[in-house]
Amino acid sequence: MGAYYRPVIINKKGVATMYKSKLDDPKCTWNGHKLGEHSFIYNCLVADFIDSILIKRKGGKAKIVWLCDYHEPNERIPCTWDSVRESYIPCNFQNKKWEEDEDGYEKVIIDFYRTNRFLINLSKKECIDLYEIAIRQSSVYEILYYHPLPILTASDPEVMGGGDIMPEKVGYMRSAWAGDEIKIARTPPSPLECYKMIRWNYYD
Repeated sequence: MGAYYRPVIINKKGVATMYKSKLDDPKCTWNGHKLGEHSFIYNCLVADFIDSILIKRKGGKAKIVWLCDYHEPNERIPCTWDSVRESYIPCNFQNKKWEEDEDGYEKVIIDFYRTNRFLINLSKKECIDLYEIAIRQSSVYEILYYHPLPILTASDPEVMGGGDIMPEKVGYMRSAWAGDEIKIARTPPSPLECYKMIRWNYYD
């Protein structure tokens, strides 16, 4: 069967809300998504989560975890699929993916990351340039660059089942940001010298 994931936001009171999409394949809607199937820079589900959920929150920030259905609660990530509330991700990018041809959708997603460029970990003072990854992807077709958000916030550092991503494929950074406060911004964090800029160069 494999291991399945969904994005979760944990609020200040510790209440966790898990987000799923109405446009997914019916077989996946109730089972989430394998990490190795949707954790790519052009993925529409990840873009919809960032666009419609994360940046619309007050301050555009939240504690995030990409929660596995096999996750066992621990001190760091105490929630499980059975303990969270459920909500839906609007399907703006998922609709556009079907409306546009491949070149048209690529332009849409690159424009999105031009505006929502920096993935910032406020807890660890680290930052990744998403637009730079999207531009790199536009120049190659034989590889697919991973999107850092699902992988860095994965609930578990080890492989949980079929379709998962091996820690060594992403520099053993899998789950390094799980449960941390994450923000998306158009401009670099300030003061920039207080943040570590990570060049994300991992791909399938």
